[in-house]
Amino acid sequence: MEAACCRKKAIAISYAFYSRDHDPALIAGASRHAARLIEHIYNDWGNDVDLYSINVPLVDGVEQHKTIYTHALQNYWHSGSSFEEVEPGPDDIGPNETENDIRHQGESPGQSSRRYQSSKHKHFRWAPKFGDISQSVEEGPPGNDGWALKQGYT
Repeated sequence: MEAACCRKKAIAISYAFYSRDHDPALIAGASRHAARLIEHIYNDWGNDVDLYSINVPLVDGVEQHKTIYTHALQNYWHSGSSFEEVEPGPDDIGPNETENDIRHQGESPGQSSRRYQSSKHKHFRWAPKFGDISQSVEEGPPGNDGWALKQGYT
């Protein structure tokens, strides 16, 4: 997304997994498939396209499965956020230190930065409820990216 927002060609890769057992052979096959698709898309880039998103299912034989162009399924996190608040770890630096580091990187000698007191810094981790997405795919019409993954297509 960052590249597309900066008017650069962008390709996003996502692996759809159906198990927490991440078989290295499945990942290798999906990665070879993704690399071939990236090369193809880059060499045949659409004039009005800023971002392509490739969704590769981690399934056996994915390199021989169909690859189709689709539109993105409009889905939502029905059960709330895809993040959950967690307690900070011992290696985490606080928000004031982080901001201070960022602000001082570009300052010239003799310049000073004003310090502001901020509210309590919160930490979050990605904790998606994939059932929400599965529900959207089940309820959505055929022809979108979620439907394609469900068929084993890229």
